[in-house]
Amino acid sequence: MSQLDIRFTTAPNGEQIAFVIIGRGPVIIRPPSSLGLSDFQNAPWVGQLAQSLAPDYTLVVYDHLGSGLSGKEHYDYSLEGMVAELAAVGGAVGEPALIWCVGGAGPLGIVYAARYPDRVSGMGNAGWIRGRDFVATSWFRSFRPVLESDWDFAIEAFARIRGQNAGERAETLIEVFRRATTPEAYRAYLDGVATHDATAFLPSVHTPTLVLHNEGHVEKVEWATEKLHSMPGARRIVTREHADFNDFPSIGRLIRQFAEELGLRRTPQQEPQSQLSARECEVLVLLAAGLSNAQIADHLGRSPRTIDRHVQNVFKKINAHNRTEAALWARDHGAA
Repeated sequence: MSQLDIRFTTAPNGEQIAFVIIGRGPVIIRPPSSLGLSDFQNAPWVGQLAQSLAPDYTLVVYDHLGSGLSGKEHYDYSLEGMVAELAAVGGAVGEPALIWCVGGAGPLGIVYAARYPDRVSGMGNAGWIRGRDFVATSWFRSFRPVLESDWDFAIEAFARIRGQNAGERAETLIEVFRRATTPEAYRAYLDGVATHDATAFLPSVHTPTLVLHNEGHVEKVEWATEKLHSMPGARRIVTREHADFNDFPSIGRLIRQFAEELGLRRTPQQEPQSQLSARECEVLVLLAAGLSNAQIADHLGRSPRTIDRHVQNVFKKINAHNRTEAALWARDHGAA
């Protein structure tokens, strides 16, 4: 991605939380699923998810304190501390959002939806309810000792499990993990996660919620059924039979479907005001998100030659000489 709209907001402890806003339309906030994957500037999934949601939704992603572009001097990985991060970002965005919480973000999504119902238009929630259930899994019991003795090997093990042992995907995760944080911060994060417990907040979640269950990973089906039966707003369980949770275009389609069920659609007032055609607006949004012409062609189901022509028309109409100028124009005119 290029020309990211990176912003900062202040956490209760005074540290700066970095977040990025991509797109235009109803807001979707995607908290990091793990401190090791909390680096929106380098994580490829951010662009992939933004591409699948463009041009109809606004994706907001942030870096936890102690990772990415956020402050690294002071961090609080208690459940209250991490809910405070999400609340700071949600407050800075300034409008209700659909929150999509996976893995370590599961408990904080539950607490946030219970505590700030006016800020949450809907929620997708996967992962655990109580940190002690996560640390009791065989995966974690095997991983934590390795983390204490060999940081590099632990990163590799984590990435290969999360990447389903896929070579290129796993290598990408390894690189993101190394950039995202430090051994000290990650150990503190895991210690904090172990104390998270959102059980008491489940009955207070009236927000429409999709309960997500990722079979074959560390999540247990009992966690999903407990959420389904304990949260008044829970609608149904979605499993990998319905969406591939390791494929961000598939996740994007699932988010779109749920957002449309909730009536979250881009309004005419949110459309960029310009002389561009509807198709040219779509191309501009994807271009501003950092996609190549070939990627835009694939996303829109058009030939590369057609997209080349659209890009040139966009440049001409907005008086841009290159992609950077076009991306800046899109940002300044509300099209990205």
